[in-house]
Amino acid sequence: MQAKKFRVGWIVPGPEAFKANARDVGERLVAIGYPGISEHALASVSYRSIGGRAMNWITIAGSVAALCSMISFVPQAWRIVKSRDTSSISPVMYSFTVAGFALWTLYGIGLGEWPLIVTNSVCLLLASFILLMTLLPQAKKNAMADTMDPDA
Repeated sequence: MQAKKFRVGWIVPGPEAFKANARDVGERLVAIGYPGISEHALASVSYRSIGGRAMNWITIAGSVAALCSMISFVPQAWRIVKSRDTSSISPVMYSFTVAGFALWTLYGIGLGEWPLIVTNSVCLLLASFILLMTLLPQAKKNAMADTMDPDA
């Protein structure tokens, strides 16, 4: 079966051809429009063999980025629990952040892409906590912080 030209690159006709091309070092594939593969997956992927397995550098970069995104909210959330001070946090900015993560999560659900769903759900929870603590009156903020860290 012949591969057909599509917008930005070549569409691989089937899984066998895809696997064969993926094994070639430095081969670039564009999967936009290929049935069964999302627009994000393998948009421009370079493979190299490491220990007999194909390693996708884009997956590694995406995983590290997702981890950094999720971890980035933890210091702020923990600082709020410890200090109970949210005076320097903008509720408007965190409202947009929470809305953005909610929409990214819905987008991931729509695509069925679990990395988008998991990463943005974790960020949504952490950003929502920070927003909630920013909006709560001081007495409730103290009660919630005491529940999470009684020694603070």
